[in-house]
Amino acid sequence: MIEKTLNGKWQMRQTTWDKWIEADVPGDMYSDLLNANLAEDPFYRENEYDALKLSYNDYEYRTSFEVDKCLLSNEKVFLCCNGLDTLAEITLNGKKIGGTDNMHRMYEFDVKNILIEGENTIYILFSSPVKYCEKKHAEEPVLERDDSLEGSYYLRKAHCMFGWDWGPKLPNMGIWRDISIKGYNIERIEQVYIKQNHQKEKVSLDIRVNREVWTEQDTQIKIDIETPDGKK
Repeated sequence: MIEKTLNGKWQMRQTTWDKWIEADVPGDMYSDLLNANLAEDPFYRENEYDALKLSYNDYEYRTSFEVDKCLLSNEKVFLCCNGLDTLAEITLNGKKIGGTDNMHRMYEFDVKNILIEGENTIYILFSSPVKYCEKKHAEEPVLERDDSLEGSYYLRKAHCMFGWDWGPKLPNMGIWRDISIKGYNIERIEQVYIKQNHQKEKVSLDIRVNREVWTEQDTQIKIDIETPDGKK
């Protein structure tokens, strides 16, 4: 497996702006605006009310990155997004490749036929979670807590961001976990599950490996078990 991280310095802007500002990935919208002196500390006095207004806007993130022939030579090449918060539309080299609506899961997109050798550009547009929830709530209201924003139950997003009895209403946006390009050949391990079967003076292991295979050639999985004192 070959991995190229896209973490680091990006650019971001509110979609109504002409200018771009520096952004950190992984990171979030509020932190980027604070670092650019475009927002006040939301935890100071009553600044949270002005900070909430920022979440009614849409924000766009972009960066450029280099891809070499070695990475493109892999049988499968994926864009791997470990955490996008939350309503995101992803465009790579001018082509929309997918959208997301769940902060709590990872997303993966096959981009082998979209990437080019040399410079590539990625844009991620984040839509306002507040507007989305308000629209859903207006269509079909549901009774909920008084201390959270209306409609928050319609979105798979950290619900403390919508307000709690102990915290302000700060529904954030952004690339909050790692993002990278990964290339694979032949196959990859999807999951390893190990179950212990305990008996008198004996423990046996049930080891199950899920693989994704892109070739017809025979492959093997080798499993080494080592005791705490270093014996195999």
